[in-house]
Amino acid sequence: MIIEDVSSFPETGEIVPNRKYVKDASFARTLVCGPHILFDHIASSLGLKQALHRVFPAKAETILTCAYYMLSEGAALSRCEQWSAGALTPLGGRLGDQRISELLEYLTRDRQMGFFDLWVKTSAENDTYALDITSISSYSNEIGIVRAGYNRDHENLEQINLALLIGSKTFSPLFYSILPGNINDRSSLKRFVGTVNSLGFKGFRIVMDKGFCTKGNIDILYMEGMKFTISLLNSLKFASEAVSEAKDSIVQFKNYRQVMGSKVFLTSSLKDWNGHRCYTHVYFDETKKQNDIERFMERLLKCRGVLEKGEAVPEKDRPFSETYFTVKETPKRGRKVISNEKAISEYREKDAGFLVLISNCEKDPVKCLEVYRSKETAESGFDDLKNDEDLRRLGVHTEGRMGGKVFIAFIALAIKMEMNRVVYSDDELKHRSVQEIIDELTLLRCTFIPGRRRPFTTEPTKLQKTVMRAFGVGSDFAADLPEPADEPEIDSSADE
Repeated sequence: MIIEDVSSFPETGEIVPNRKYVKDASFARTLVCGPHILFDHIASSLGLKQALHRVFPAKAETILTCAYYMLSEGAALSRCEQWSAGALTPLGGRLGDQRISELLEYLTRDRQMGFFDLWVKTSAENDTYALDITSISSYSNEIGIVRAGYNRDHENLEQINLALLIGSKTFSPLFYSILPGNINDRSSLKRFVGTVNSLGFKGFRIVMDKGFCTKGNIDILYMEGMKFTISLLNSLKFASEAVSEAKDSIVQFKNYRQVMGSKVFLTSSLKDWNGHRCYTHVYFDETKKQNDIERFMERLLKCRGVLEKGEAVPEKDRPFSETYFTVKETPKRGRKVISNEKAISEYREKDAGFLVLISNCEKDPVKCLEVYRSKETAESGFDDLKNDEDLRRLGVHTEGRMGGKVFIAFIALAIKMEMNRVVYSDDELKHRSVQEIIDELTLLRCTFIPGRRRPFTTEPTKLQKTVMRAFGVGSDFAADLPEPADEPEIDSSADE
């Protein structure tokens, strides 16, 4: 060992490093990587990642980073910057709030339609797509299409309406459209169907509930050449005649079936709808009858209470109120609410427990009921979209940013629905929630060391291994992990 006498060195005031010091040294970084590994695998297997790169080559990684954040945290996008600093992301670095705002403004509807034009062509044409509309509340008074309307979450806020198509077999969302908050389900169908057809997506079947049931809407579906299944309102003459025709003979054992866990009596006939073939299926369920009556009586109580107080009946309840109640005002006795006992009795005896479905493509009444119940996929998808992906109340204040945020949530939903499909069909995972699985994956970390080709990862837990196996992620998943960027924030604002 050589010992140098430093006492003879001149004093210059400079710091002289020893031989162990390395200028501009890089340090190891440990990041949460489990969610990225799974989400990226799913996005690739769905063709989602490829479609985004094709349509938004300079923005795809930023879009995916925001979508992965929504899936991981379910919190406001304003917190994405902190999350991206400690997690492995498609973008590879911290994503600042300003860059997110610019991305939301960039994702105009015209640019989104370029994506949907490609996305619908990758979807299964033999699937049945459930259509439903939900309301999303907003605090903003600066967005033109945020209006007062019937709020399905019963919140005292103005809203937008969101129409969504989700596959009942693939669990894949196909398309969505934002509608003004004061447009009801029935009046919006023609516009929505026209938009879907303009994408050139043909041959799929659509299933709708009573919210879309008008004679005009059904005529539109026939006119557009769409394959459909729809539930009829009992008040529609076509439906009431079908129930009257089937009522006396439907409750026979030969008509008894078990369909998706419930037991029903059913009958079917081929009828004419303005010159078109119409398979008409009538179902009667004893359990449904009791539930229908309970809901009916509860609605009667609430309606009578509103009328007795002299309050205004909500617009959606006015036909119901006028059918079952008469209000009389006298100088001496004041307001008196009289119930229509004959109409109430007719509902209990005639309508309760019955369901009428019509279809131009489902001849088998059992299959038709299964298809109709698949609309729960859309309803579940809306719950995921609003509750988990930060959309219950829109926190943005411009229409451009609102559209961008909903689009990112749609990307997140596509991944989430595929997770639902795999988890619920796997014997080892079906008793666990998707959120529980995501939380478990956040415990998987990777450490990147400068000069080393591949990172170190923590030892996967038993559940993490089970998840990776169920989704087809290889055991050597750390080999292809992208190394994170060194810069503190990624600039994603460049135009394409």
